[in-house]
Amino acid sequence: MQRMGLQEVKGSKIEIYLTRRNQVPDEKFAWDPSKQRLYIFNLSREGNILGLQFRNMQYGGGNNGSKYYTYKLSGIWERLLGCEDREFLDGCRKVDPISSVFSIGTISFNDTITIFEGPMDSFLWKNSVALCSVENKFPFEMDNLQFWYDWDNAGRAKSSELLAEGARVFNWRKFLEDHNLPTNKKWDLNEVVNFLRSKGIKIRRFDYYFTEEVLDLKDFIDV
Repeated sequence: MQRMGLQEVKGSKIEIYLTRRNQVPDEKFAWDPSKQRLYIFNLSREGNILGLQFRNMQYGGGNNGSKYYTYKLSGIWERLLGCEDREFLDGCRKVDPISSVFSIGTISFNDTITIFEGPMDSFLWKNSVALCSVENKFPFEMDNLQFWYDWDNAGRAKSSELLAEGARVFNWRKFLEDHNLPTNKKWDLNEVVNFLRSKGIKIRRFDYYFTEEVLDLKDFIDV
């Protein structure tokens, strides 16, 4: 935090943004006031940083670069902190396969694990992780996984692929239609929670909308 000039989010400019996104402004986050970046940490149960992602809050308007950048443990030390100790970095690389799987250090492997795309969505759901991209894979072969990707082109395509392979996925179309919500816009968990709360809409439990039924592939056709 000190070496990179980061601030705690509590009491900072970014706190309101986090609370509006239903997040707890705690040690999972940090704020870079000079570069206007929100840092999201992948923490172990003991509070150690395994990896991180930062979001450029000034992204757009002609700014170059990506909106999100994700760093594994070796990347944090080598690229962000300038470490040149090769033996130490080799040790960090042993952790890299799990360092971009957010919350992997705090979940129970005995219970159902829900996989999201974005870390902040995963913070809203019990026993879940985030892979930071639909193209990234969970590092272990397990039977108790279910997938809840965004309702957008990439999320629909990946959910269709997983469902065809026998995986359990969240059926956004059925959920949206059951609650008279538009199916022709992008949704993620945070966006739908904000919308439902703002409208005072009560819903059926989200758990009801996970499916393994291959016939539900029809619900993932592009809109």
